Amino acid sequence: MVALLHERVNANDGLRPCAVAEVSDTRGSIVGRVVGMRGTMTGDRRLAITCIGRVDDGGNADFRPCTAPHTGEFVGVATDAEQSEASCGEAAGRYIGDGFASRTDLGLRWLKRGRTLCFAVDTTGVDLLQASIKGLGNAPLPR
Repeated sequence: MVALLHERVNANDGLRPCAVAEVSDTRGSIVGRVVGMRGTMTGDRRLAITCIGRVDDGGNADFRPCTAPHTGEFVGVATDAEQSEASCGEAAGRYIGDGFASRTDLGLRWLKRGRTLCFAVDTTGVDLLQASIKGLGNAPLPR
């Protein structure tokens, strides 16, 4: 995941973009290396938000590849931050496919980090998912 870092110029000035850095979680913990952005969102999508571990009480989670055990998967950005549940539900429906709304083994979480990030999560809250749920539809969870 890549985060946009900001700097405050002075007390009367707002924040303005300063740089980008690779982060390892929703808290914005910077990975200790410099990367170029070219090609980082293609191929295996190493820097794209994909899957997350368990969301803690503070609403934070670690990013991880969907091939590693995980609790949830990024499904999109809420188009209406005031209606996060409905907006994230629509994003999850498009991402997972027909049947998402009737599933009891998947739920929604959203994290507000500038924008509202939407995640479909295993309702057990434990890192049991073993593969991506993209296009899963009504099929069993990959546990």
